[in-house]
Parts: sequence; structure tokens; C-alpha cells
Amino acid sequence: MYLTTICCLLLLGWTTANKSPLYIGALFRAGSTWYAPYSYALKQMFDLAFEEISDRTDILQDYELKLIVKETEGLPGQSAQKMFELINEPPTKIALLGPLFSDELVLVGQITPFYNLLQMSFVAGTSTVKDRPLYPSLYSVVFIQDDLNQLRIRMMKYFGWTRVATILFDQDYFGSQIDEFHSLLQADNFTLLTSSVIIDLSRTKEHIQRLKQYHARVIFGAFRSSHAPAIFCEVYKQGMYGNKYVWILSGTSMYTSWSGSSLDGTGTECTREQILEAAQGYITLDHESMGEADQRTISGRSVAEYDDFIRSHLAQFPTYKISRKHTFAYDTAWAIALGLNASLCCLNGSILTDFNYNNSEMLNIIQEKMDHVHFQGVSGPVSFNNGRRVGFSYIQSNKDFIRTSVAKYDPEDDSLNWTINPNLLFQGGKVPKDVFTNITKYFTIPFSAMVSMIIIATLGFLMALGFLTFNLYFRENRNIKMSSPRINNVIIVGAVIMYISVCVSTYSSYSLPNVGDATCMVNTWVYSIGFTTIFGALFSKTWRVHVLFKQSSISRKVIKDSQLFGHVGVLLLLDVILLTAWTAIHPLKMEQMQITREASDDDVVLSEVFMECNNHFFVYWAAAEYLYKGLLLAFGTFLAWETRDIHVAVLNDSIYIGFCVYNIVVVCAIGVPTYHILTVEQSLIKYVLHNCLTVFCTSLVLCILFIPKIALRNQTENIRFVSTLKRKSKSEVPTISATTKMTTLPHSTTTTNERTPMKNESHNSKILMLEVKSKSDEASTSSTGRVLSL
Repeated sequence: MYLTTICCLLLLGWTTANKSPLYIGALFRAGSTWYAPYSYALKQMFDLAFEEISDRTDILQDYELKLIVKETEGLPGQSAQKMFELINEPPTKIALLGPLFSDELVLVGQITPFYNLLQMSFVAGTSTVKDRPLYPSLYSVVFIQDDLNQLRIRMMKYFGWTRVATILFDQDYFGSQIDEFHSLLQADNFTLLTSSVIIDLSRTKEHIQRLKQYHARVIFGAFRSSHAPAIFCEVYKQGMYGNKYVWILSGTSMYTSWSGSSLDGTGTECTREQILEAAQGYITLDHESMGEADQRTISGRSVAEYDDFIRSHLAQFPTYKISRKHTFAYDTAWAIALGLNASLCCLNGSILTDFNYNNSEMLNIIQEKMDHVHFQGVSGPVSFNNGRRVGFSYIQSNKDFIRTSVAKYDPEDDSLNWTINPNLLFQGGKVPKDVFTNITKYFTIPFSAMVSMIIIATLGFLMALGFLTFNLYFRENRNIKMSSPRINNVIIVGAVIMYISVCVSTYSSYSLPNVGDATCMVNTWVYSIGFTTIFGALFSKTWRVHVLFKQSSISRKVIKDSQLFGHVGVLLLLDVILLTAWTAIHPLKMEQMQITREASDDDVVLSEVFMECNNHFFVYWAAAEYLYKGLLLAFGTFLAWETRDIHVAVLNDSIYIGFCVYNIVVVCAIGVPTYHILTVEQSLIKYVLHNCLTVFCTSLVLCILFIPKIALRNQTENIRFVSTLKRKSKSEVPTISATTKMTTLPHSTTTTNERTPMKNESHNSKILMLEVKSKSDEASTSSTGRVLSL
């Protein structure tokens, strides 16, 4: 038995001694740098892996791999110098490992192709090296962040997302992966809503607002965990978190420790609780550095057995530290061995030890075989595509800030395998939509408001018709006739036009958007003409009373209704001229204003379109209209005030007109500014306010003017009043009091002191007798004044 063991050992020693060495150069960051303990541990792992490979009879049977290390300080220029030392110093190296850090790798990786060296990277995760023409001989066993882009696309397809946004910090490490992601989005016909690049964290607000402006719901982020507090603070303030939003980040740069006890909101405007509330439930995408524990690897050990083995081996080196990327180093050794082993059959009579730095043919053969390497490593399945590692990537849940892998993505068959119900990945247990459901509708007044306003306007219209019927029926009644019934009819016609304007306004507001621009000016015309008709007629009547009773001398005056119609016509003509110019030069047109509102209970964005009649010069034309109508009201107010002391109910409406004017002026002083202060979003309030004031003011005028006439229609005889006519100088002219008596006289009857011709109307005449009494003999003496005919 002992003899057999000795023979086996001798045979093994003889086999090893007869193997040709293949030298592998390495650039490890060590010396006095902080990474030195990790580099020494990595060297031990390569030595162990090379020993295991040498013990295999099916891999590089006639060769053994030996490692030659040059230590660097992490400086790119120094690393390049060390690489040249490796090349210039014998023996010849067939491959190069490292450098370990990105800056070094970016420089050295561009030099190695000129020496036909196969280069392997297993720590540096820079995306720069994916540029195959620039780094043709470089193979990365470690994953780079760009390798997550396939998972990003697969995730979008799985959840049915087609519209996404991205946000990243301004570093090449992040910019490279997001640029590639954008290209893949375009290739798959997905929509990139917007992409924000943060250069200065103090301006994060602008970038989050940009995401919100574009209604981003699914946001892919690429930034470091040190940036997370500032970003999620602004996310909190903008309200872009919760079950309607999903933040998907790169796990490699988002350490789980960022949300630990050290987070206190320092440097942000948020508390720790607010930041964590906004970040709750974020998702990370990452590659795992170690495969499944029970998975059998190419070395014959399971992943768990390897982990126990390597840790027990390194335990004898207390100063060494195990990097979390140690599995990639171990798999790198096996990848080189398999690639070199596969090339043996294609060397055309040459052997690997024949390699020199000018032998590009051998490098091409080795690279061709490296492209087909595929094995189960401790970091998972290992294979390459254009020098980049192909392997599993994972979707990770971060609920309650505990990171857990919930789905595994296999890029070879584009499959996504879940360990949980996918809906549970999101807050609320529901997959967020990538876009709000946009519902655009035009604002129209509610049906109830329309019906209510039509009913009110109809009642006013019926009331106006009732007063018109009364006025026509009792037009020969002496009391009604004395109040100018034809002018009253004009007032009623104006009121009807105002009620019609309410109906026109209701139609145009309820029928949006199926009304044209012409509706705007139609509303303006109808309302303006109606207003002028009512108050023009009112003030014409008041003007007549003012002329008859407020003149400097008592003389005979005859003011016919036709003159009053003429006054109303002139006012309407001015209105027509102003409105015609407005319509011809700067007509009002329908303008749309869209207001977007996000529903609170679902993924709906309600876009409400408001239609408003407007023009850039609207304010000037409206000011002209208000000035004209304001002067009309002011003039009417003046006349009402001047005739306030005349109390002939059947003749003078001044008191009632005064009531109308005072109330309407107060209502307009409050209502008109309020109407223009209200925004287009308050169109319903504007509609109700405008039409209610129109109906109220119009109905007020009709009721104040005609209800007293209904009460007076049966009064016939001996209606007396006293009016004081004030002169300019009380010393010159005595105060005149007049007693007016309305009576019916026979055709032949004359007054005591003076006969006055009277109009014959069926042998009756209607006259106003003014009995003028001087102040000195007011109680005893009277003289008959002149007769004023209307």
C-alpha cells in the first residue's frame, strides 16, 4: 500500500515536472495602498486555482499556469510602466490580469493589443472597456453596469411598460450604461419621456420637476448611494413616490447601508423619516457575485463548499481581506485555462509556449476560443459576448430597506424567473402603470345648472310678457297712458333681449366645443343691445320729467314719445358703431386652455379643456364698453337724483328708476370685478354669476317699474302732489309750490283767469293744472299757472 502511494506521488511529481509553464502577468494594486490586503488575498486565490487546474488531466494537460505579479499604486501612468516591465522582463507572458481599478484599466487596456496579449479584468467595472475596437483583446469576468440593460428591457416588457424616464449623476460610470439603455429603448420602439443628468446636487429640484412635468411614472436611476438622500428628499417634496411610481436603481452603486442609522437628512431640507418614506420600496437591479449555494462548479465543488474552502485557506493569513469580487478572480483563472486549452487544437503545429508579442495569429485563435468559453463558475454561469460577461442578473426588492433577490434573469434565453408573486414587488400589491390614463374632456356647464338657468330666464321672460300684456291691455287707462306705455314697451323689449342673452350664453356654454367663434360676438351684441335698450328707455323717460319740471322758467313744453324713441335710437346707434368696429377689427375668438389634474384614487390624468372668448385687445374694447355703459348709468343716476322731489305716481318713474339705478350700480360694482377676477378654471362660477346678475337686475327693473303701475291702474280722480321747484336764488324768486290737479273738463270749460286751448279727445281733455302760490300769500291767495301739455 505504501509502495502504491509512493508511486502515485512520484508519478504526479514527474507529470508536473514535465509540464511546460505558461506565464500570466498581473497588475495588482498593493504596496502601501488601502487595497493591498485585498490584492494579496486575490493572488492567493489565483495560485489555488492554478494549482487545481494543473491537477486536472483534461485541461492544459501539458502546461501549468504561473502567476507573475507587479504591484501598482493605483496610478494609470504607473500601471502602464509596470505593464511594460512585465513585457520587457522574461519570461514571455501569454496573458495579463488586471489592473484592478478602472482608471488604470482604461489606459492599460488600450496598450495590450499592440503586444497581442490576452487581457482579463475581474475587479474594475468600468463601462468604457465595452468599446470593442478600442479594447479588442480585453475580456471582463466581472459584470459592468451596462450588462443590466438587457434586464431593464426585459422588465419593461414583462410589466407592459412602454414609457420611461431616466435620471443619472454626471459620471462616465453612469452615463455609459444609460446611453446604451437609451439606444436599446429606441431599438425596441419604447418611449423615453425625458432624461435628467444631475451635475450639481443643489439643483436636484429642477431635475425632479422635469420628471414630473413629463408625467414620468417608471424611473430608471443611476447614481451612488451618497446621492440618494438629496434625490429622495426632492422626490418627497414633489410627491413622486408611493404606489403610483416605481424607482428602479443600479444595485451595484446603491449600497444597502445608505439608509442606516447614519442617515439624518444632513445637507437636505428633509428629515430622515421623509427621505425614507420617499425611498420606501425602491427596486434595484444587480448581478450577484456568488452563485446558488448548492450549484456544482467546474472545480467539482459546490458554491458553498468553495466559500468554506477559500475562507479556511485565507484564515492562515490574518492580514488578508476577502473582496466581495473574489469569486470573479477564481472564475477568471478557469476562464483563461479553458480558452487556452480550447485553442490547442487550432495552433497548426505550434504550441502555446511558442507565443511571442508579435504573434497576432495565436492571439486571434485564443480570442476565438474565449468567445466560446462556457462553464459553471462560483459566480454563476460564465460566458462572453464581445468580451463582456454574460450571466444571471437579478431584480431585488428593498422593502423596509432589506435587499432580497426576487427574480433571476437569464440573458441566454431571455427568461425571467420569479420567486414571489411579481405584484408583491410594488407598494400596494399592484403594478404601477407607466403612464396616466389621459382623459381629455371639454368643460361644459352641468345639466342641472343649465336647466336651472333656463327655468329662471323663462320665468323672467314670462314675467316680461305678462307686463307687456298688461301694458297693452291698459294702454288707454289714463294712469297707464300718463306713464308713456310705448316707452314702457321698449323697456320690456330690452328685458326680453336680456333674458334671451341668458339663453344664448347657456347654449354656448353647454354646447362646447361645438360652437364657433361667432358665438362670442353674438353674446356680446345681444347683451349690450339689451342693456342699452332698457336703460336708454328708462333714462329717456326721466329726462322728459326733468325737462318739464326742472326748467328755469315755467313755459309750455311738448315732448312727444317720438323724441324719446329718437334718444334711445341714438344710444343704440352708438352701441352698434362700437360693436361693429370691435367685430370688424378685433373680434373675440374661442381660445382653449387645458388644465391637467391627477386623480387621487387611480392612474387617471384628467385634462379639462376650457373654452373662453378672448382677444389680445379684449381689455381695450371691454374698457370702451364699460365706459359707455358707465356713463349711461351715471347720467341716469344724475337725472334720477334731480327729479327725486317730484311725486306724480302716474307720470314720474324717477323714484323707481333711482331705486333701479342704485341697486344695479351696487350689484355691478361688486359683480363685474368679481367676474373678471375669477379664472377660467372657475368657468361654472363665472357662468352662474354672470347670468344670475343679468336675470336679477333685469327682473328688478321690471318689478320696480310695473308693479306700482298695476296698483295705480284703478285710481282716477283728484290725485294730488306737492313739488318744490328750487331756483338758483331764493331771494330773487319766491319758493314755488305747485298743486297739480288732474281732472276731466267739458270741451267748453275754461279756467277762471285764463283760457287755454285743449285737444279734443271724445269731448274730454286731459290737462295738468299748476296752481302757483307766492310765498307771502301761500295760505290765502293763489294764481293759476300755465298748462303743461305732454
